[in-house]
Amino acid sequence: MHNDKTIKVDLEDYLMYDKLGVLAIEYTTTINHLANIAIHRLIDDIEFFRGLRKGENISTAHSATHPNEQT
Repeated sequence: MHNDKTIKVDLEDYLMYDKLGVLAIEYTTTINHLANIAIHRLIDDIEFFRGLRKGENISTAHSATHPNEQT
């Protein structure tokens, strides 16, 4: 899905940027795509734990596996 909103993030850890570059080459994708996946997973994890804190049934909360993961 295309979105015209752009967020600029300055990475403070240059080694992390290098690792992202290696992964992007290895998986034939872009660093931006990897960063978007990581941010999406972070937000999903936060929502999952918020649901647990609110006492939601674990079966109705987000599953422990992420939708992008292959099993």
